[in-house]
Amino acid sequence: MAGGRALSLLAAILLAASPVSAGEAEYLARQGDAMLKRGKARSALAEYTKASKMDPKSPEILAKRGTCHLVLHKMQKAVDDFDAAIALYGSEPVPIKVHLSRARCLKAMGDFDGAVAGLDDALKVDASNARAQKERAKTEEARSNKAQAMEFFEQGAALEQQGDPQGAEGYFQNAKASLELVLAEAPDDSALLLMLCKVLLASGDGHEAIAKTGQLLKLRPDSLDGYLMRGQAYLRLGDTDVAMRHFKEGYKSDSSHKGLKKEYKRLKAYQKLVKKATAKESGGDWGGAFGVYNDALVLMHGEGGGDTMLDAATRAIRLKTCNMLRQSGRGAETVACANRVLETEAGEAGTWEALVERAEGHLLQQEWDQAVHDYEQAHEAAPGHEAAEGLENARKMLYKSKQKDFYGVLGIENTADDRQIKKAYRKLAMQWHPDKHQGVSAEEAKEVEKKFVEIAEAYEILSNEEKKGRFDRGEPVDPEKEGGGDPFANANQQFHFHFG
Repeated sequence: MAGGRALSLLAAILLAASPVSAGEAEYLARQGDAMLKRGKARSALAEYTKASKMDPKSPEILAKRGTCHLVLHKMQKAVDDFDAAIALYGSEPVPIKVHLSRARCLKAMGDFDGAVAGLDDALKVDASNARAQKERAKTEEARSNKAQAMEFFEQGAALEQQGDPQGAEGYFQNAKASLELVLAEAPDDSALLLMLCKVLLASGDGHEAIAKTGQLLKLRPDSLDGYLMRGQAYLRLGDTDVAMRHFKEGYKSDSSHKGLKKEYKRLKAYQKLVKKATAKESGGDWGGAFGVYNDALVLMHGEGGGDTMLDAATRAIRLKTCNMLRQSGRGAETVACANRVLETEAGEAGTWEALVERAEGHLLQQEWDQAVHDYEQAHEAAPGHEAAEGLENARKMLYKSKQKDFYGVLGIENTADDRQIKKAYRKLAMQWHPDKHQGVSAEEAKEVEKKFVEIAEAYEILSNEEKKGRFDRGEPVDPEKEGGGDPFANANQQFHFHFG
C-alpha cells in the first residue's frame, strides 16, 4: 500500500516538473500538417486536438483543426473551430482563408445567409479576392434556388393535400430541379435533403428516393422521417421485408411517431394476413385463401382498391387472386385483375405471368384474338413451356372459331358421343331433306339446299374419328377436301340419301 502511494507521488512530481510549452504545441501542429498532407485526416485531427489542449489560446491551431474537420466532412465542428479561432484573433486581422473555409462549411449546411456574411468578411480583408467574389455569387444563386424550391414544394404539397396529385406533380418536378441545384452546393443541408426525398416519393421515383434517404440517414442517423421514407420507398418497389426493417428500426426509436407507427402496424398486419392465406391455400381451402388475400389487398389499397402506390408490394398475392378467378371460370374478373398487375409493371421481368393470366381470361370469354396477342407477348418475354403451350392452344381456338361450328350445325354439345351425333344428324337430315320442301320458292329452295349441305358436312367430319379429332384440336379440316361436301354436286343424278 505504501509503495503505491509513493509511485503516485512520484508521478505527480514528474508531471508537475514537465511544463507544457507553446513550442511543443507547435511541434504537434506541424505533425498534424504532415499527416494531413499525406491524406491521414483522422490522425492529423488527433494531433491538432492535442496541440490545442497544450495551447488553447492559439487561433492558428484551432483554424487548422477546423480545416481538418472540413476535410472529414464534419461541417458543424469545423464552423465551431473557425468561430473560436476568429474570436481568439481579436483585433488582429483574420486570415482570409479562415473566412473562406468557414463560409464553405456554412454553405454546405445550407446556411446561405451566414455564408454570404462570411464571404463579405473575407472581401473586407481583400476586396479583389477572385475566389471570394466567385463563391459569393454562387452562394447568392444557391440562396435564390432554395427559396424557389421551397415555394414549388409548398404549392405542390397544398395541391396534394387538396386531392389533386396530377396538379401537384408539376410543382414537385420543378421543386426537384431546384433542389438538385441547391444540394449540389449544400449537400449537408438535411432539411433540403428531406424535402427532396418527399418530392421523389410523391413522384413515384422509388430507386432515387432510396439513394437519397440513405444519404440523409448517413448525415442524420437519428432522422425518423428518413427511416419512414426509406421504408416507404422500398415498400413501393415491392420489397416488404426491407421496408419492415426500416419501419421497425424507426418505430423502436420513437413509438410515438405517427407515420412510422401507422406504416409499421399496417405492414405487420398485411404480412400476418398473407401468412394466413398461404396456409389456407396450401391446405386446399382456395375459397378461404381468396377471401383472406382480398382482405390483405383492401388493407394496402383501401376499400375501393384505388390506391396504386403499393401495387408492386402486393403483386404476388394479386397474381394469385387472378389465378383463382381464372380457375373458377370468372373470365372478365380475371382480365381486370391481370390488367391491374400489368399497369404497374409494364416492361418489367415477370410481366409474362400476368399476360398468361389475362390470356386465359380472354379464352374463358372466347376472345380468341386477344388471347393469342397476350400469349404472343408472354412467349416473347419468357419463351418457356407454359407460354408456348398456351400460345399453341390459343391459336388453335382462334382458327377453330373461324371454322364452321359443326357441333352447332347439328345442335349438339361438343361432348356428344357417336350415338348422339348420329341421332341429331338423322333428325336434321330428314327435316331439311329437299323432298320435304317441294313447291317452295326458288329462294327458299336454295336456303334448304344450303342447310342440307351444312348438315352433311358436319356429319362427314364428326362421324369420322380421325377428322373429328383434328377438328376438336383446332387443326385445319376442309370437308370438301376430305371427301365430303355438296351432296348435290351432280345435278343430273337422282339423289338418294341413306341413313346408316
